[in-house]
Amino acid sequence: MKKVKNDTKCSHGKSKKESLIAVSRKIAVIIYSIVKYNVPYNPNRVFAKS
Repeated sequence: MKKVKNDTKCSHGKSKKESLIAVSRKIAVIIYSIVKYNVPYNPNRVFAKS
């Protein structure tokens, strides 16, 4: 979670609420992908730089 917290948009001029929404969406997408593809959680894949 520390990595997710560091990826917030606060440093990009966004409000705390917008940052919370961005992090919440990121977590929701991760959970959706885990359920859809039936794969275990892998933090190295989630936080890999694209």
